[in-house]
Amino acid sequence: ENRSKKKLEESELRIQLAQIKLEALRSQMNPHFIFNSLGAIGYYIQAKESRIANNYLTKFAKLIRAFLESSKNEFISVVEEVKLITYYLELEKMRFVDAFEYEITSDENVDKLHDTLPTMMIQPFVENCIIHGISHRKDKGGLIKVHFSKKAESLICTIDDNGVGRKLSAEIKNKSLKKHKSRAMEIIRDRIKFSQMSNEVELSVDVKDKYDNENPTGTTVVITITNKNN
Repeated sequence: ENRSKKKLEESELRIQLAQIKLEALRSQMNPHFIFNSLGAIGYYIQAKESRIANNYLTKFAKLIRAFLESSKNEFISVVEEVKLITYYLELEKMRFVDAFEYEITSDENVDKLHDTLPTMMIQPFVENCIIHGISHRKDKGGLIKVHFSKKAESLICTIDDNGVGRKLSAEIKNKSLKKHKSRAMEIIRDRIKFSQMSNEVELSVDVKDKYDNENPTGTTVVITITNKNN
């Protein structure tokens, strides 16, 4: 009876995981991002900037292909994750007309080919940096840093931005007429809950606001991925 109960629990967990993965794919391919990207491509075509339009379209196609490819697997290597994030950031740099720069780095002890993390884990946080932090800056001096490190059996991804911070961003959002609610962070929270029941990985996320003399200077997110099998 206990064995049957355990099998049923495992089956339910796998169904939950499949649902979360499907929701994750849908959230990554969110219609707002796709609509904005296609709109930008259309703008460059109408402005007879065919070279820029072609460049944008090529990067957009690569990103979509990378998302679809990564969604087939439960885990993704660091090198593949970096490629996916790079495609995304390059597209957003074009859309926001170089409003920010970015850096993606890793420590020497990170095995980028073999160290893995759950698929579609990092991008929602990078998206938050741009949409809620960098895009509200008054100048074009935005900077997003993504860094991978390792501590014991844990892979750690730190995402840092110099945007306006969560408090001001929330105030701006409340004043805005656009009340779009992102599902991406809800899905991340579901994945963290799921990881606590899983036998494979445990996830934790720590978000900190940065200040300089009480003035917000951005946000730092630390994602820790611990492999339970090691």
